Amino acid sequence: MVRPNLDPAVFASGLESWDAILRDFLAKIVSTPFPVAQFANFAALPAANTYDRCLACTVDTNKLWFSNGTTWKEVNLL
Repeated sequence: MVRPNLDPAVFASGLESWDAILRDFLAKIVSTPFPVAQFANFAALPAANTYDRCLACTVDTNKLWFSNGTTWKEVNLL
């Protein structure tokens, strides 16, 4: 999947206020699939306690991980 382009220069906005760029970013984030952060392997994942309730994937195993605030848990879809 191609990462969404969040360059504010490509957004067309009819708003004329400081929040126009912010609203455009939020609209893009919530209206399209958003890629999950990728790390080389499990050992490269950041500390789970600093990314509570976040997702990450590992490139070497193509696994998806969820942080419960203490540790990274493998996401199983079965």
